[in-house]
Amino acid sequence: MKISCTVNNTSELETKKTDTFGINKKEQYYLTKGEEYTVYAVGEISGNTWYSILDGGSNAPLWNPSILFEITDNRLSRHWVFSLEENEGFKTTFLSFPEWANDPYYYGNLIEGESDDPTALVFRRYKDLMDLEFPDKNIEEIAQVGNESWLICPCCLDAWECNNTLDGMVKCPKCTRIIHNPRYAEL
Repeated sequence: MKISCTVNNTSELETKKTDTFGINKKEQYYLTKGEEYTVYAVGEISGNTWYSILDGGSNAPLWNPSILFEITDNRLSRHWVFSLEENEGFKTTFLSFPEWANDPYYYGNLIEGESDDPTALVFRRYKDLMDLEFPDKNIEEIAQVGNESWLICPCCLDAWECNNTLDGMVKCPKCTRIIHNPRYAEL
């Protein structure tokens, strides 16, 4: 799932919307208007939808109210599972990768832990998978097909074996550039 920031300061929103989400009426978020973000989790808080994304150079995903964004790609990650979380005596919906969705302490451990903690390593693994999952409109380069099982990087001309048809993007193993996957088969 991908979203684009439309508002990064709640003073731009109607008071009714900020009241509904229970957020400050003059809060600045470390988001860039027009920038597209990969969503790593979707949660419900007090009946409102929140997205967990990496913003402002953070190392761990932070929660942001959905009223700051528009959805640019509504496909759900194939790495997500659905769960119901206990929140103030109510069951609320939550979507993310299994380790997060099934462990009520995972997010706290991720935020409070060091970069080499197991929770951080798990997050980075899923982040890498989800960042490649859908095409990125901000990237123009497309890998070239070498033959039925090889791709060629248009940036460094390295070739590698890749039969992946599930992900919209691929990562060159030599120069580490993220480029479009010419074998991507949208379902």
